[in-house]
Amino acid sequence: MPKKNVSIGGNKKRSKIVDLRSGASGRKKSPSSVSRPRSKPAKRPVKKSEAMASFTKSGSKRDYSKIQRRPKKKSSGLLTFLIVLLVLLVGAAMASFFIFGSGGSSQSLKLAFATPKNIASGENVILEVTYENLDKISLENIELVIHYPEGFYFDSSNIEPSNQEKNQWQLEPLEVGQSGKVRVEGQLVGKIKEEKEFTVVLHFQPANFHSDFMEEISKKIKIDDALLDVSIEAPEQIEDGQEVSFKVKYENKKKEDIKDVYFGFELAEGFEATYLSPTTTEYTWLIEEILAKQDNKIELSGLVDSSETNPLPWLFRVWQMVEKDGQPQERVLFQESGEVKIIAPRLEIEVAPLNPDKNLNWGEEVDFKITYKNSGELDVSEAVLKLSLSDLVDWSRYNNVTGATRDNNILIWLSKSGQAAKGLSDISQGDEKDLIVTVPLINEPDELTDFLPNELMVEAQAFISVKFNDEDKVFASEVFASPIASQARLLTEARYYLDAYSKVGSGPLPPVIGQETTYRIYWKVFSGSNGLKNIKIKTSLPSYIDWEGEVDSPTLGSSLEFDESSKQVAWEINEVGANAQLMASFDISVIPSESQVNQLLILSNPTSFTAEEKSTKAVISSTNDLLTSELLGDSIAQGEGRVKVSP
Repeated sequence: MPKKNVSIGGNKKRSKIVDLRSGASGRKKSPSSVSRPRSKPAKRPVKKSEAMASFTKSGSKRDYSKIQRRPKKKSSGLLTFLIVLLVLLVGAAMASFFIFGSGGSSQSLKLAFATPKNIASGENVILEVTYENLDKISLENIELVIHYPEGFYFDSSNIEPSNQEKNQWQLEPLEVGQSGKVRVEGQLVGKIKEEKEFTVVLHFQPANFHSDFMEEISKKIKIDDALLDVSIEAPEQIEDGQEVSFKVKYENKKKEDIKDVYFGFELAEGFEATYLSPTTTEYTWLIEEILAKQDNKIELSGLVDSSETNPLPWLFRVWQMVEKDGQPQERVLFQESGEVKIIAPRLEIEVAPLNPDKNLNWGEEVDFKITYKNSGELDVSEAVLKLSLSDLVDWSRYNNVTGATRDNNILIWLSKSGQAAKGLSDISQGDEKDLIVTVPLINEPDELTDFLPNELMVEAQAFISVKFNDEDKVFASEVFASPIASQARLLTEARYYLDAYSKVGSGPLPPVIGQETTYRIYWKVFSGSNGLKNIKIKTSLPSYIDWEGEVDSPTLGSSLEFDESSKQVAWEINEVGANAQLMASFDISVIPSESQVNQLLILSNPTSFTAEEKSTKAVISSTNDLLTSELLGDSIAQGEGRVKVSP
């Protein structure tokens, strides 16, 4: 409803001003001061005529000629001024209230809003806003805003909106007596019996006033029918293993055909369709034409894996795609959502180390705690518990105190497996139980740089299953994964062959006096379980070794730098995460001299490795041995490093 405005015109109420002047205001006189009487004269008879004359002259028989008046107080004038000023201010405030009203409303402008009272969902609707200047001056800075309800789609208006939402208009100034109109057309959709409220807000300023005034009107439109009548049937609950079925009915109540209407379901994971009519993919149907007065239906049925989702949430929508301003716009004509409760066992399970703050170390034992809980509405019995582990468990040292059955890297418990697993025989609603198992980890491998990061993670996942309606219901935990605590390290090696089929060196092998042989040097960094930063790797080449250059680019960090004067090779890396493998490589060459006959050649001097652990901030520093033409680690060329004389 519009705010009521108070008229500027009409008789103004004036405040009564009290006359505070002395006398007129009713101020009390000062008490009389009478002089002492003189001594009594001798008595003589007074004539009647003399007495009357004396009374008439003085107005009284008493003599008031000598009465003394008190002087007026000096503050009375100031007080009078302040009171008058206060009354004027109050009057001005009241006048302002009547002129401008409360909440910025004014009869300077007349605002009207016309809408239909009832429509059918999907029908086009026309909104008309009219406004008129009733003031004696022009109105400026006029802005109109229409707040649309959900389900209204703008199509057009007689004046171009000024914002992207198409609900705001900057209007021209209104001269005295001038009026204007904004006409908006659009589509309104909603549920039958639903009321959609539109609110019109108009802001303006009188030309001689800089404050903002506002008029507001709201109207409701009731949805009493639907041009495309859609209904959906869905069950509230089913038993586990039972099909869930959705049935959609729709009817075109218009006198003309409806083109290109989409129908679609959104269903949670765990639902698998068994029947679709009409057939479609991804549970979405495009009905290219719905004839006038035609009705039809859509059916969808399927099975739900209650271990993945319970209850099953669903959303069904009907929409059209409309081209607006060169862009496709989706207009939802119908929407409904719900969920299907599945009567089935529901178990929760998780696995984690018994002491989560303790690091996992090579060669040590890990205590895992498996917790399982019946969070459903059915009691279960004779559950089966499983624990799947990664390849880092040393089964040769495993002590099976819980009575588990082992299948490769999986441990299995039944209710009869032992005392630790007796709780699996009966799990009532709300019951929470656990089982603790201890497994040993393998010893640290010699060459951690040969492992991928995921191969150095201890992983564990638990499963619990029960029989229901002759089917196994399996519930799985999240995967626990944690690296084994490992120190960062650097591996250096010289190669002529990578394997029997990959040759990375050149020239004679063993090296020959006066002939050039090339080798490849590899630097491999393992970042450890804490990650590294400020990594620096350095070495130097002997005087008789020549730098041939970097091979490819390092995995991370800077390119290799070679200093000709010092013959130093350096590699720097700012930062790397845990359990990462980094590599850099470069080629060198040598032409042996006669003095080196039958000797092993030093290919690179000792290599230094310094870094800082990211999590502990500990400084790591190590030095690797020098590399020689013996080529330790090269299974093909190893032992072919002593310099020979040319045949």
